[in-house]
Amino acid sequence: MTFLAILAGIGAIFNYYAVTAGIYSLFLAIFLQILLLLLAIIAGIGFRGQRFRRSYDGGWYKVATVHFALIMISLLGNLAIFIVFILNQLGYLSGF
Repeated sequence: MTFLAILAGIGAIFNYYAVTAGIYSLFLAIFLQILLLLLAIIAGIGFRGQRFRRSYDGGWYKVATVHFALIMISLLGNLAIFIVFILNQLGYLSGF
């Protein structure tokens, strides 16, 4: 699942680059971003490993494992890019 999330994150970066470079339209980019976001959500839901562990210094808090953190970073990055695309499509943000 971590590999799937990394692929979704890399795909989102290339999708964002392709829109800003004018390679394809924003409508197509939104469709591709929805697919990449769904891929990251599937990776987050399907993750069966350990999500958190005790802190390294023996404190009362817990830290995320590396695999789960990579999945969450990919998910949040995909969501952020999707929100930027939607805001641009609705006219609240201009930049592409």
